[in-house]
Amino acid sequence: MKRRQAASAEERGAQKIRAAFEAARPHFAAAAFFSIFVNVLYLSSPLYMLQLYDRVLQSGSVQTLVFLTILLVVALAVLATLDIIRSRLLSRAGSRLSNQLSTTIMKTMVETKARGERNPKIAQAMRDFDTARNFFGGNGVHAFFDAPWTIIFLLVVTMIHPILGLIAFLGTVLFVALVYLNERLVRTPLNEANDANALVHSTSEVALNSAEAIRSMGMTDELSRRWGEGRANANNLQVRAQDRSALLSGIIRFLRLLLQGIVLGAGALLAINQLVTPGGMIAASILTARALAPLEMAVTHWKGFISSRQALARVREALEGAPIERTQQSLPKPKGELRVEKVYLRPPQGEGYLLQGISFGLLPGEMLGVVGPSGAGKTSLAKALVGLRRPAMGAIRLDGADVSDWSPDELGGYIGYLPQELFLIAGTVRDNICRFDAGEGVDERVIAASRLAGAHEMILRLSAGYDSFVDQNGGTLSAGQRQRVALARALYDDPSFIVLDEPNSNLDQEGENALVQTLKVLKQRNVTSVVMAHRAGVLQIVDRLLVLRDGRVEHFGPRDKVMAELNEKQKANQARLRAVQGGKTDDGGDSA
Repeated sequence: MKRRQAASAEERGAQKIRAAFEAARPHFAAAAFFSIFVNVLYLSSPLYMLQLYDRVLQSGSVQTLVFLTILLVVALAVLATLDIIRSRLLSRAGSRLSNQLSTTIMKTMVETKARGERNPKIAQAMRDFDTARNFFGGNGVHAFFDAPWTIIFLLVVTMIHPILGLIAFLGTVLFVALVYLNERLVRTPLNEANDANALVHSTSEVALNSAEAIRSMGMTDELSRRWGEGRANANNLQVRAQDRSALLSGIIRFLRLLLQGIVLGAGALLAINQLVTPGGMIAASILTARALAPLEMAVTHWKGFISSRQALARVREALEGAPIERTQQSLPKPKGELRVEKVYLRPPQGEGYLLQGISFGLLPGEMLGVVGPSGAGKTSLAKALVGLRRPAMGAIRLDGADVSDWSPDELGGYIGYLPQELFLIAGTVRDNICRFDAGEGVDERVIAASRLAGAHEMILRLSAGYDSFVDQNGGTLSAGQRQRVALARALYDDPSFIVLDEPNSNLDQEGENALVQTLKVLKQRNVTSVVMAHRAGVLQIVDRLLVLRDGRVEHFGPRDKVMAELNEKQKANQARLRAVQGGKTDDGGDSA
């Protein structure tokens, strides 16, 4: 079963890449079509030389020379024009690939990260895709379109004289062998260099995202040293690959010039014996050089070809994590009735359960407080409630429908979620609050959400108000300001169901008072709310209380009842502790 699922995931990644290339096929086909005329027109120069030596010099006709020269200029002008068109077609093919696949890659990156899965290929998927797109949209692909014409040019050389054709053919075979040798020698170190570079880039991104923690704990020097070692290793592997490629490129360039000279010398010998004309001798030399040109270009761009092939393979592996697209019925906006039915939740990678047999229900407008020690499963429950984690067993239902039956985008418009790990996206405060909504009436809804979150006055005090720019993760705002903006985003567009994970973790007393007022308004508006909390302040207004311990429900019920049970349990524990301590004292007295 697992093998079938793995095969299905692999096929899904390959299928998406094939679909992207299928969309770009018209551009590649047109480029191949124009390559026919480009290569035919490459014959104009050797034909000009042939006619020049065999006709013009023999006849001394200036008119023939002028006529042939005009034909050559026209042919070369058409050749240049068609070559430009071919390059433009390939450039647009790369753009078409980007349009077809970049959105899918981005969605896969977000979905994989949201599910908590660790896939190292995901972090660099977009960069890998750009590497592949740049190659397939660049001049390196010309070699693949021109390579079949090597045979045509060799046949033309053979038509001039079989001996010249044999020499050119043997030289081409040697060329192909060197190209193959180049691939064998360069592939391994270049693949290792690309993998090492990917690891270095990943390390630098993590370091930048955690710069404050790294700096505060004195890890900068050690991390920089390790990064430098990784960079040096990647550079050494790159240099080794480049050295091998440069050696073979030099040999191939020498061989091309040598072969061109040998053909010219053999042609001269044949011309002396009047077996070919002087024009045929020159034309054969030019055609031989042209026959070898695609192979030499292939060697020149071989590094790019290997890098793009490896990058495309990594993109395919990254896309194996793409969610299976399925038709999901559009459901009406929920009223907020929540039912959690014997939910078991596994970690994204690993064994065991984060949540075990969790069951409870809330009516529309009820507010639930979730408490428990660290590691009890509060954040895991929050992620499961909003559909970020799919239960291994059981179901989470909103108005009777399993949350997995909803389209993520549609469900996201009906719920509000404030994660424990705050994040903001580079853009304006307004953009972040409205979730980058481009619809109408956004400003009014943004202000309404900000007022409800108690963030309106704070935002107005910023340098540009709602148009203030925040960088990635909101680094230009304080932790408390980020939390208020994130809360306003969760409340945007009047959601029916709200999940707040530690909403007061970064708030001062003023901010916590504002949060309590926000929760009271949500109750008045009949919004179902679940609040994960450590502090007791927000628990004073909840309707029900759920106590988690080790992923299990320890207590659940009306707030006052659960609080009374907890107080009784605490008193019993204290009495038991006093009894144990008293027993120890008595033992000490007896022994005295």
